Amino acid sequence: MEINDALCGEVIVYEPVISEIINTKTFQRLKKISQYGPPSEFYHIKNSFSRYEHSIGVMLLLRKLDTSLEEQVAGLLHDVSHTAFSHVFDWVVGSYTKEDYQDSNHAKFLLESELSSVLNKHKFNVNKISNLHNYKILDNHIPNLCADRLDYSLREIYHRIDKNLPKSLLEDLIIIEDIIAFKSKNMAEIFGKSYSELQVGHWANAETRLRYYLFSMALKIAMDKEIISKEDFYQDDDYVVNKLKEANDISINSLMDALTNKLEFEENTNSYNLLLPKKKFRYVDPYYLNDGKLVRLSESVSSYKEFLD
Repeated sequence: MEINDALCGEVIVYEPVISEIINTKTFQRLKKISQYGPPSEFYHIKNSFSRYEHSIGVMLLLRKLDTSLEEQVAGLLHDVSHTAFSHVFDWVVGSYTKEDYQDSNHAKFLLESELSSVLNKHKFNVNKISNLHNYKILDNHIPNLCADRLDYSLREIYHRIDKNLPKSLLEDLIIIEDIIAFKSKNMAEIFGKSYSELQVGHWANAETRLRYYLFSMALKIAMDKEIISKEDFYQDDDYVVNKLKEANDISINSLMDALTNKLEFEENTNSYNLLLPKKKFRYVDPYYLNDGKLVRLSESVSSYKEFLD
């Protein structure tokens, strides 16, 4: 199977399990689920990418880092249980500070989907594959680097900021004792600051939280009025949005109309939590190699430590 990826370029994958997973209807639905949450029509940042691109990207990054096929399969599947609108769903039924609904439902989803038979066919243990904590390169605790964290941030840098920077960062990666690190302090600092800028400027900024808040309100109203059901979220973004539009509900329409336009709002930095919930706090403190030893970026760059504090 030939894969043409924005970050990794053209890659030929020979393992049948990879191509069979990608070709399933369950995996293909990720093409219509936005990584950013709300679809571009209702979001202030338009250069989005799909959970499909991200999932394949994680698998390719794990491949580049020479992990086992099992870990690559786990990486390919790590986001397959996402609902429509990604983490917006956490604002509807879960926790907006943890954004972990998909994680808590991942094992059940895999077991009940067609993917289970594909994994069994190729002698992979579904229960093990579904537990991402088994794979330290794929998934690692904050503030460490992991393939998941690296791919979605580098992919956003590529799509929105600098198409050349991700390649340089990827070439500087190294694995030492199950830890992803950078070979140079310079690249570690560039990535750490870039990731922080994405957190402050996008993932948790005021307009992002406001749009998540308003969009989740529209979805809650639709669920309360039985216009949509929880099961509908296991289709895709387009499917649910079309149901919202077809309902022609005044309350839902007013929220959707507001989201399709530029939002006029004023942020009160002294008491913003009174209106908008905080989003999940994401940060990294990457290791880099210094004279054969791993060093945290915050240990050698005081300005970065102060920023994290």
